[in-house]
Amino acid sequence: MRRGIGIGLMLCGGCASSVQLQGTVYESRARDAGPLAGAEVTIVDRTNGNRLAQTQTDDAGFFFVEVPELKEIAAEIRGPGLATTTFTGTSGALQVVELEERTLFGVSLEEVQAERELFAGCPGADGTGAVVFGEMRVEGIVDPYSGESPTTNAGRVDLRRLLEDATEVVAEGCYLDDEGVGYDPSASFTGATARFAVFGPAPGEYQLEARYQPFPNEWLGSVFAIWVPEGDEQVATALWPAWVPLFL
Repeated sequence: MRRGIGIGLMLCGGCASSVQLQGTVYESRARDAGPLAGAEVTIVDRTNGNRLAQTQTDDAGFFFVEVPELKEIAAEIRGPGLATTTFTGTSGALQVVELEERTLFGVSLEEVQAERELFAGCPGADGTGAVVFGEMRVEGIVDPYSGESPTTNAGRVDLRRLLEDATEVVAEGCYLDDEGVGYDPSASFTGATARFAVFGPAPGEYQLEARYQPFPNEWLGSVFAIWVPEGDEQVATALWPAWVPLFL
């Protein structure tokens, strides 16, 4: 299952070659986070890094841009105190798709530093550059008591670089101990916390393969497009959650 990271698109009703992308950027991924005013939103073509559009959010965190249709795109969110936060998607669809609430948000420099400290010892965690982090959950089922989808303790992630006709693994995920207090170098799966992180990918386009074992020798998963822009000291992609499909 291939996925972008949450960019919803709205078709331009009378246009043949462009789509209208609009939505609200929030201060963080927290459920009670307020809108992020004055954030810079840049839309780029992931295939070549070219800038397609740029704007700023208004006082309500809202933005609106027009971008060419049928492009593999990334949204780069920048602002004071933020890491450059990236989300991916595809422009162009066969129907109008509303941008879901709380799809786009900023990741603060403090949160990035906290992730680096939490995963201390993981390759690349002690440097700067990009970090891809998140929590793996199973889509299609909801706990009636918590109202949340379950996490998986048998998950794995690999970051893959795109080649001409294949992909290659450039980094494996790091995982926490079962108490969630620090990086466990012996861990091969997401464990009790369902948390993962990958540090230090160079600028470019990647695929993050997230998968889990519902049963021995049975793997299910999703592939997420990841974008790391050039020239930013701190870049964050937060897969919160990284959805994997329900075993049926």
